Amino acid sequence: MISILFVVPYPELEPVVKEVYERHPKRDSIEVEFKVMTVDEVRTYHLEKEYDVMVGRNFTLKELRKLYPQQAIIDIPITAYDIVRAIHESKELYHAKKIGIIGNFFSEYGPDNLEEVSGCTLVEYSRGLDIDIDVRIQAAKRDGCDCVIGGYSVYQHVVRQHMNGVTIKVGRGTIYNVFDEAIHIAEAVRNEREKTEMFRTVTEKSRNGIFYINSKKELVIVNREAKELFGENIKASEGDRLEDVAPFMMSDAQRVLNGEENRSNRLHHLPDGGMISADYTSVRVGGITSGVVISFQSVIRIQQQESQIRKRLADKGLQAKYSFQDIIYRSGNMEEAIKSAKKYAAVSSNILIIGETGTGKELFAQSIHNASARKKENFVAVNCAALPENLLESELFGYVDGAFTGSKKGGKIGLFELAHKGTLFLDEISEIPLSVQSKLLRVLQEREVRRIGGDHVISVDVRIIAATNRNLKKMVSEGKFRQDLLYRLDVLNVYVPPLRRRPEDVEDLFSYYLEIYADKFGIRTPVMERGALELLKTYDFIGNVRELRNLAERTSVLYEGRAITREMMEHILCPEEVEISEAFPEKEPKVKKILQKSVGTDERELIEEALKHAGYNKSQAAQALGIDRTTLWRKMKKYGF
Repeated sequence: MISILFVVPYPELEPVVKEVYERHPKRDSIEVEFKVMTVDEVRTYHLEKEYDVMVGRNFTLKELRKLYPQQAIIDIPITAYDIVRAIHESKELYHAKKIGIIGNFFSEYGPDNLEEVSGCTLVEYSRGLDIDIDVRIQAAKRDGCDCVIGGYSVYQHVVRQHMNGVTIKVGRGTIYNVFDEAIHIAEAVRNEREKTEMFRTVTEKSRNGIFYINSKKELVIVNREAKELFGENIKASEGDRLEDVAPFMMSDAQRVLNGEENRSNRLHHLPDGGMISADYTSVRVGGITSGVVISFQSVIRIQQQESQIRKRLADKGLQAKYSFQDIIYRSGNMEEAIKSAKKYAAVSSNILIIGETGTGKELFAQSIHNASARKKENFVAVNCAALPENLLESELFGYVDGAFTGSKKGGKIGLFELAHKGTLFLDEISEIPLSVQSKLLRVLQEREVRRIGGDHVISVDVRIIAATNRNLKKMVSEGKFRQDLLYRLDVLNVYVPPLRRRPEDVEDLFSYYLEIYADKFGIRTPVMERGALELLKTYDFIGNVRELRNLAERTSVLYEGRAITREMMEHILCPEEVEISEAFPEKEPKVKKILQKSVGTDERELIEEALKHAGYNKSQAAQALGIDRTTLWRKMKKYGF
């Protein structure tokens, strides 16, 4: 709804104005407040609200513009016909021969032409509009004017000085045109306000600092972010000269002002040690550069935004789930490993985690990440053995659009980029092909990655945690692993001991997983008897915690809520239903052959001798006998060991 304040120039006009308003075709889109006021009343009137447009005439118009210089105010025009009509009324009422005219009515036509038409002498008292109305009336009186014509304010002053006066009246057509113009201007004003507010909002809410300088290199616009970025050391306000506020921006700004191309990504050092990246864009009017918009941002913020964008692009759960508190242990060697890992978490050096399959190397990697300064950033894990060479390379480094047949449209971000500012966990690092090892080494050295098919490098800040269950130094001597890559990875190292070397952890781990699976399956938790626990602790757990977890799941399913005896545990550890010769046909011939070497030697004695020689380590005894560990368990049960 358009709001209009209509200052009616004289009382007799008010019903006319209201009637025109009521009949106007855009009546429903405008809201008008009518005020019959003289110029003196305008001076003391206080606006009750903001109007889109104000309407006034002659001296009231002048006063409104003086009081509200920023407001849209339009004039009620006075035509030659209106003046002629007032002159005619003066002649009829007062037989006037000499008429004084007070008001600035002759911008387009003078009183000389009207004298010929009216047959009267017309004297204009409109020069120097700052002169008081009463002073002008006194001048007309001294000059012998029979009547004075003007606006309603003039008429009231004339009457008070006991002179003849006539108000110049306005026709209906003029009022109708005034409403049309008011609506047109109000719509234009609203559009302009909307643009101004949009510009102000964009400028003030922008996360970029923004300067706008004119051709004189004066700051016309300085937004809030610009002031915050510059901090206390640099004060920037509208009206300042750029060279006084930010002399380091002058060279680029001057080039753009001179008509050169816009400049982007210009790095500037701030006095406080910070760094910003700035873009310089020319503002051209009529083919001439009239100013420059300088948009700048903190380099640190750009890096943070880049990291967040990488996270969103990935659309994956790239967060480490576990911490050191999640590691279940009692053993001293495990405690030492955790102590070392916690110290390593405090720095950003690369780490190599060494341990057998199933010992929990990724659990350590995630715990280190969550204990580090990078814990709020991505934790990206990749199993290097699970991907073929070409796929591993594209996963690690990413690729651009059209890099190879079958590539994803738009390209793909690599794992190094996804892990920017965070941690990249390379599991089974020993399985990376030599061709990829050389590229990986370059990334670790330069901290830059080039996507497959790309022509530019991308800086990355990544902490590498690698894991292996193989002897990398031996692989280096065999030519299967690059020595220089090993030195890059093996800066800090953690050895995760196998479960057989920390038997004191077995009971707690097994009980933990029994609870987990009971809860998962909605069943009662089995209870371990002492004999079952003792047998479990002597088990070798070649698969380490992963194998223990599988055994706990099997126990939960087979013996829901029951007390687990030693016999039950033997059945779990070495099931009788499947003959080893059937499950592993390649093993049995070898076993028979080796056992048959000792002619005349009883099989029971042979097994007993092997166990004594191995210090009752069942894995070593089975290896010495050349049989599978489960086969040894089955035979031990057969012979009552």
